[in-house]
Amino acid sequence: MAAVGTDIYNLAVAYDEQVEALVQAVQLVRENPTDAKFKGEANEQIKKCHEAKRFLGFELSSGVKDKETKTMYTERKKEMDRRVHELTKDLEDALASAARAALFGVDGERQGGSLGADDVYLRDTKGKGNQELLDSAGRVQDLTQFSLTRTQQTIQQTKLIANLTLEDLEDQKQQIAGISEELHTMGDKLTSADSRVREFVRGIWGDNIIKGFMIVNSILVIAIVGYVLSKDGTF
Repeated sequence: MAAVGTDIYNLAVAYDEQVEALVQAVQLVRENPTDAKFKGEANEQIKKCHEAKRFLGFELSSGVKDKETKTMYTERKKEMDRRVHELTKDLEDALASAARAALFGVDGERQGGSLGADDVYLRDTKGKGNQELLDSAGRVQDLTQFSLTRTQQTIQQTKLIANLTLEDLEDQKQQIAGISEELHTMGDKLTSADSRVREFVRGIWGDNIIKGFMIVNSILVIAIVGYVLSKDGTF
């Protein structure tokens, strides 16, 4: 199983490492929700997670034949997929909370602690300048763009998986067609061989019947000649 498990093990480890990196990236965004740098790094890390997920999924579908190994790594992949989904949702929630906070205004800190993703406190927006409102609207637009980008990535990954599946199905179809052609050819050869055997058997029986008739005729001729000679007194 070592030969089978080397590639799948490395891909699973790589996926797990990307997930752990995403955990740290999301945490940085939660702690600094208005920092565009951390948001960009988290978005990039999500892409890396989906890439690692795609490679692991492809290896599971085409490279792993051992049933026990495939089941084990499939369950492991499902767990990592779940974590990526939850972390992506946490990231979206953190960005949404930051956008709402910037739009409506919130207290920077609670008693003894920093503002969390879900700790949004509305305050009077009276006196906010137009520029601040525009900045807040820009952050909301960034969040929308982030969601659109993630949706596009999901669509592209789905298309890629569909294309890979179609290629696998096409290969299987060609293999089945080749096997069917070979079976058809073997059937023709067997039919031909059966016909030749039957003709050979019929030929043997025909030759034996002719030989039998010749022997019987020879015996009759000898008997007649003997009878005639005995009548003439030759014997």
